[in-house]
Amino acid sequence: MHNVPRSSTGKRQSKRIKAVVPVRLWVAESKDSHLAHTLDVSNHGVKLGGCRAEIKVGDKINIQYRQKNAQFRVAWITAGVGSERQIGG
Repeated sequence: MHNVPRSSTGKRQSKRIKAVVPVRLWVAESKDSHLAHTLDVSNHGVKLGGCRAEIKVGDKINIQYRQKNAQFRVAWITAGVGSERQIGG
């Protein structure tokens, strides 16, 4: 995942769309999958919630929704409820 460039007015270049869908993710090089869900998506990134995987900023992750796959680099992580965290980029 990466930082989304902002214009001089502080607005994102692409609109984020609220979308809560279940996804499966893998941290790069790992065979273990983890369940999470999207919170919002854009043309340049995704915000995930409910993730319990051991992930660090900079890690590459693969996300699967139905038969579609996408690869991202983790840009930020925030603490969530219990061991769940939000991940974005």
